[in-house]
Amino acid sequence: MATTDIAISKPAVPAIIRRNTLLLALGQCVYWIGVQTIATLGGIVAFELTGDQRWAGIPVTLSILASAFAAIYAGRLTDKLGRKPVLIAGQVADGLGSAIGGFSILYGSFAGFLAGIILRGVGIGATALSRSAAADMYPPARRAQGLSMVVMGGAVGAVFGPLLLAAFSGWAKGAGLDTLAVPWLGMAAISAAGVASFWFIRPDPRQIASNLEEYYPGETVRQSVEQSAPRPVSVVLKQYPLIVAIATIALVQAGMVMLMVTAALSMKLHGHGDDVYGVMTGHFFGMLGLSIIIGRLADRWGRRAVLMGGALLFIAGAVTAPIFQNPLYNGASLLLVGLGWSLCYVAGNAMLADSTRPLERGRITGTNDLLVGLTGASASLAGGLLLSGAGFLTVGAVGLALGLPPFLLALRLRETSPGQYKE
Repeated sequence: MATTDIAISKPAVPAIIRRNTLLLALGQCVYWIGVQTIATLGGIVAFELTGDQRWAGIPVTLSILASAFAAIYAGRLTDKLGRKPVLIAGQVADGLGSAIGGFSILYGSFAGFLAGIILRGVGIGATALSRSAAADMYPPARRAQGLSMVVMGGAVGAVFGPLLLAAFSGWAKGAGLDTLAVPWLGMAAISAAGVASFWFIRPDPRQIASNLEEYYPGETVRQSVEQSAPRPVSVVLKQYPLIVAIATIALVQAGMVMLMVTAALSMKLHGHGDDVYGVMTGHFFGMLGLSIIIGRLADRWGRRAVLMGGALLFIAGAVTAPIFQNPLYNGASLLLVGLGWSLCYVAGNAMLADSTRPLERGRITGTNDLLVGLTGASASLAGGLLLSGAGFLTVGAVGLALGLPPFLLALRLRETSPGQYKE
């Protein structure tokens, strides 16, 4: 007979859970530094090695696709082997890919650089599953909070990543070394910190997920064997809360990528190129900087309320971004886009974890990441075509169209209490 987790009280989070969460957050920090490296330097390196601007978008696109396809296989492995070995392997792949990329730059090999990018994408796809490992270690009443703390680690990497890359480049310039190769080689060393952070996680989060009642005595009732056994993916994906979660994460991700890419180019075309860095900093802060607060709200008010609020903020940012060609207003709009994304991302991932069992969570998270990666890559390519062919107002209209379905889907969601749903 299947039983359901019942929230009874809220004792302190065990020290071992807090330590593992901190280690996962450190790994997420390294992950975001790696993402920033590709986003910041990938196009520049492609142009330097080929002399052709048409290749500038290839590194980011290859990284997204490699990450997306790797995620689904990495997710299956986390269900079979546990979260820890897959996360470690992901960081090793990230480090090797960085080293290959750095040496390829030194030797002027564009093919080698792309090989390094693909390997890094595989590593990034595996490392992104650290949020699933965070969800494993918390019961429904605390799950969004646990997820948000790991996401907050990513905020540190996203904010300080470009500064670290600038420091690597400055040091290389002073030492007479290649200013493009050194940041990639430096990332290989930083990946070692990610390997170490995942290495010290114990016990494996998947093991914790199967024995939550031992870590939160009195807060959850013991799960039956039937409830813990994995179900076919086709059965899991039929759950309405999971449909809402996956659709929300994928659609809002696509809209966010499209607006982020096109807003920066639109600002440059209107003579505000120097202001783009401040605007994008505000956008990234909206995406990640308030995640801990958002996690607490999702645990207190419920995933549905946070998701609906996030969809409305995202729509507001998407609609207003093209109206004014002013860096201050653009920055405010992209801040709303980032904040709306963050609300939907935290609440959506919490719902995904709520709707899955420990031995199936990795597969479903990987499936979700594949879909999100494909929509993100498509949106990145489509954004440029829309901007050049129809203008920034059309991009905003598409953003509205992408943000509306999550809000409407959430309206039908029946959440009896945070993390508990009724079909």
